[in-house]
Amino acid sequence: MGLLNIVFNEGGPNLENAAVPGEVIGSNLAPVWDGNFHMGKISAVNCPPGPYLVRAFLPSGEVVTQQVLAKQDEDVSVFLGPAGPSPRETLLRSMVFQGFSRWPQVGPEVARLSVEADRSDSGWIRFWHHSGSNWMEERLPVIGQPDTNLQHPGPNVLTSAELDIPLGCYWMQLGGEACPWKLVALPGQGRVQIVVTQDALPNPAARSDPVHVIISSGRPEAEAMLGFLTRGDVERARGLVRAADWMLEEKIADPFSAAIGGYFLLLAGELDRLETRSSNLAEWFPWLADGSVIAGWHMLRRSDESLPEARKYFLRAAEIGPPMFGYGLKLLVDGLTYFAEAQAEAGEHDAEALRALDAVREFYGARVKSPAATSYYGPHPAQPSRQRRLGRRDDAEPPPLEFGARRDKPVPAGVGG
Repeated sequence: MGLLNIVFNEGGPNLENAAVPGEVIGSNLAPVWDGNFHMGKISAVNCPPGPYLVRAFLPSGEVVTQQVLAKQDEDVSVFLGPAGPSPRETLLRSMVFQGFSRWPQVGPEVARLSVEADRSDSGWIRFWHHSGSNWMEERLPVIGQPDTNLQHPGPNVLTSAELDIPLGCYWMQLGGEACPWKLVALPGQGRVQIVVTQDALPNPAARSDPVHVIISSGRPEAEAMLGFLTRGDVERARGLVRAADWMLEEKIADPFSAAIGGYFLLLAGELDRLETRSSNLAEWFPWLADGSVIAGWHMLRRSDESLPEARKYFLRAAEIGPPMFGYGLKLLVDGLTYFAEAQAEAGEHDAEALRALDAVREFYGARVKSPAATSYYGPHPAQPSRQRRLGRRDDAEPPPLEFGARRDKPVPAGVGG
């Protein structure tokens, strides 16, 4: 027998605990091994001498392959990793988890955004805190200096920063002359990295959004799972169910990772693993709409007797505000639609569910498609809009505050900033 020592991400940044599914295929095209590759760790596979294809399935959708020849009584090292170079950890993680490496090279048309206190005529960033009833402009400490001089062949980095985010629902808003005004959820706590990039601008009249936001929360295992979840590829990643179960169990330490685990278990049909923990996530973190969305779908799929509880959780999630994860926003629309249509088919009218559905559909209709974290267009967090607004902060009425300043009073939900 020969031994294949397979390592994913050898020599790259620490992505410890993140796992991706993989397999070893023999010359007869039959798998001789399948399981999870844990990044940076060795997966030892015993196999007869001969040629093999080793491949890993990344959350980004990329399939990484390596051909290898196993030899009798010898150890053979196999190194797997994403294609293309990456200058720093945030970008490498995005290549693995979100397919960042496939974005096109940008042109020089647009000036850089800034997270510093000085104003920018081309772009701006500000932060909001959502308490469930109010939106409040916030200052988030920048603990890492923005790095705008990255040299690499991939997307152009407009700006980057490492933030220190307290526990809660925090959002980033950005806009500019060539960047449509949009909100992006920051589902993380503690050290969270953001990277803002821009595609080439093929046609100023086109409706494509050239600016993208990458968010790294510091939990590689959660980010990897979120990548599969966003792509809907749970069958490929079914070996991560135990990790999802553990993340939901550790909700006190990290409710955002717990929400990812809960969504993953829902999509995988592992309802027994949710038990009472879905409702605990909703009750213990009442400001996190994702917890109520997960609890609502758990109740909806459990039994007819649980339908009133499911409806309660969906209405609560709509009242809290948009979920932090894009997958949760879609599930909330689907859950409220179920109750609105079920009542209509029964000849009844659920006015409360219909009002909640109309409100949530505003966010869903204005959403930025594809990103894992919820993102939508709008001049204010409580005002999602399908119309893409461009321009400096001076264009707002009343003018938004400078980055880092606070309002004296909270801004009630539904009122423009």
